[in-house]
Amino acid sequence: MTSYSIPEDFAVEPWRNVSGADLRRTDTVPTMLHRQEQKLYYWLTRNTVGGEGAVVDLGAFAGGSTARLAQGLADAGSATVIHAYDRFTVDPRTKKNCLYAHGVAPFEGNDLLPLAKSLLAPWSDRIRLHVGEIQDIGWDAENGAIALLMLDACKRTEWTDSTAATFYPHLIAGQSIINHQDFLQWDQFWLPPHMLLMADYFQPLAFVRNTSLMFRCVRVPTVQELTGLTVADLDDNQMIEAIRDMKRRFKGWGMGARFERMITAIQLNPGERRHWQMKKPPPLKTD
Repeated sequence: MTSYSIPEDFAVEPWRNVSGADLRRTDTVPTMLHRQEQKLYYWLTRNTVGGEGAVVDLGAFAGGSTARLAQGLADAGSATVIHAYDRFTVDPRTKKNCLYAHGVAPFEGNDLLPLAKSLLAPWSDRIRLHVGEIQDIGWDAENGAIALLMLDACKRTEWTDSTAATFYPHLIAGQSIINHQDFLQWDQFWLPPHMLLMADYFQPLAFVRNTSLMFRCVRVPTVQELTGLTVADLDDNQMIEAIRDMKRRFKGWGMGARFERMITAIQLNPGERRHWQMKKPPPLKTD
């Protein structure tokens, strides 16, 4: 069994050195990212993206993640383009909690696109918005390779599989980084099994506050190879076995309790893959 270790350049968590001044321009754009994740997004584009490859932001919401990525590129002097995907719709509860609570003026309807365009206007020259279902839009090969892939759209097992098939074949071996924003969330317990299936193609790099986990692409999978590597086909026992395998591989990273909570979630919700229908497992125990 492979045991994962954090590469030296990521072990020091260099994104922590990003200052409030670096992010000040982006603070006008509401986001559900906590501050360390905001720093990570900015640091990744300022320091790890350059030359070949685009940035892809899957699940842009009102543009919070996209703005942090765009500011990092701007401060790096990079001409790299960001492709931001979302339905760009919003429900009343999310409006109240995630927009109005952060200073956005109330508005009618569920169309989020005008607000996102307005908020992202300072970086509009480097952002391409893709509106609709990610699975329907896909990736145009004319946009080139993908250097950085930010994943906040794997809310279902089948979406995880289709996202992989759509975007992973366009990564760059030895360069591209992907970030699973919800990798350690109990109600998306299929993400560790998914990345276990991808073990031949990705090297773990680091994680942020037990949520985001980054990987570097070491070998680009083909569409044909990905066909047989799907989490939608895994039953509960296979999910649990895969999570236990990942817990062993990540021993020493301080994530063991998160993996155990995922297993509990599966046991409490047999056969369920809709996170909004799941019973919540007990709070985390200490690792």
